[in-house]
Amino acid sequence: MKLSRPPIIVAVSLLALSGCSAPSESNEEYPSETVKIIVPFAPGGSLDSNSRILAECLKESGGNWIIENREGGGGTIGVNALVSAEPDGHTLAYLSSSGMALTPLISDGSQYDKDDLVPLTIVTKAPAAILVRADSPYETAEDFFAAATSGSELSIATTGALGLYQLVVEQLANEAAIVPVPFDGTAPAVTAALGGNTEAVFAEVSGSTLESLNAGNMRALATGSTEPVAFLPDVPTLASLGYDLPESTNYGVIVGTSELPEDLQSEIAARFTECATDDSVAETIGTDFVLDPPMVGDEAQDLIDTATEQYQAALDARG
Repeated sequence: MKLSRPPIIVAVSLLALSGCSAPSESNEEYPSETVKIIVPFAPGGSLDSNSRILAECLKESGGNWIIENREGGGGTIGVNALVSAEPDGHTLAYLSSSGMALTPLISDGSQYDKDDLVPLTIVTKAPAAILVRADSPYETAEDFFAAATSGSELSIATTGALGLYQLVVEQLANEAAIVPVPFDGTAPAVTAALGGNTEAVFAEVSGSTLESLNAGNMRALATGSTEPVAFLPDVPTLASLGYDLPESTNYGVIVGTSELPEDLQSEIAARFTECATDDSVAETIGTDFVLDPPMVGDEAQDLIDTATEQYQAALDARG
């Protein structure tokens, strides 16, 4: 099965955006200085590359938009910098939905909670899936879980001890003989599964993982999405298999602080919305991953609120 192509590397991606259309009817007073978009992780991940693609398009609307990587603390260092900045729209952040909703619940380094932040625009989405290497004896999710409920102990690599995917796999471990094995990031987790050090990995399907699927090096057994994933048409959801788990699709969210004036919230949301729906931007990021239209306003806030409730329930069950 041929899947959609992964996002192209940033150096090539930015060249493709020279013709992206600029938002119209912009507030001439904004931005009055450089807009800094904080990505709370090191360069190279999907949040980082997608934020740079968006920033290039936003420059076409006027102003200087830059990306600042502030990694550390599981994402909290960068967000702490956002909440301590002046709420004038010139400091924003690009976070995953789990980084916005889950991280404040589990990290001692967080100097904020969900209510200190506002989702201005939800731009992208990326599903997570249980992936095995191509020569795995487990052809289907049913095979995998049958083995895990009949005496075999199966390990699933995750991308971090405090992340969403670890939380989901821990819940699976309550129902089957599954051992979550956290790694520091997607690359080492996927490498562990490909090398046979774990039976599977639960990770976001984008970038390198999508490349591995396209190349036939890995096979997807089940996704963590609530609905079937269009570019994985033959892959069941964990929900359809009877597992009641938190939503593990991760969304890319442009975030400001709750003190940001409402007119600026609307202005910023409009700019990101127009860039995100530009054909060249959507094609560069990957049309399977860009929301069309992006979520803004109450719809965006409802998604974060629902995710927070799910994560809190899962954490309460963990004890």
